[in-house]
Amino acid sequence: DLQRLRLNLILKKETSPRRIVEELYLSTLSRLPTKREQMLILKYLGKYRHRVAAYEDVFWALVNSTEFVTRH
Repeated sequence: DLQRLRLNLILKKETSPRRIVEELYLSTLSRLPTKREQMLILKYLGKYRHRVAAYEDVFWALVNSTEFVTRH
């Protein structure tokens, strides 16, 4: 599907977790994450060995957020 394709493109393009999170926010919410959001997500990502699955969780959380639903 389109969302999974977008995520895969981001993961191929970026290697820095910070940049990947920024790209996920830009592609879903059209803004950069706040410092607090960035910190919380990077902490979350650090707990998982399965990189792609962890980023998928973040991506789907953003897509299902109230902010995404009310803006798009």
